Amino acid sequence: MPKVIQAEHASRARQRQQTLSVEEAGEILGISRSSAFQAAANGQLPVIRIGKRLLVPRCALEQMLGEPVTTERAGS
Repeated sequence: MPKVIQAEHASRARQRQQTLSVEEAGEILGISRSSAFQAAANGQLPVIRIGKRLLVPRCALEQMLGEPVTTERAGS
């Protein structure tokens, strides 16, 4: 599969994911990685823990922002 098609497929898969990484949520919110983890630690960013991973439910982030969340990145 050509790289352009692979990148497009990966982008669509990210949009369908029900959870985001803390880093991805931070990007959407426009905050740094460390600020995102700090917000997760103090309860300002809703997270679920699976093993050692912290995941942000897409629906909770959308509810916080009052709008649908997309994970399209600039230049993708």
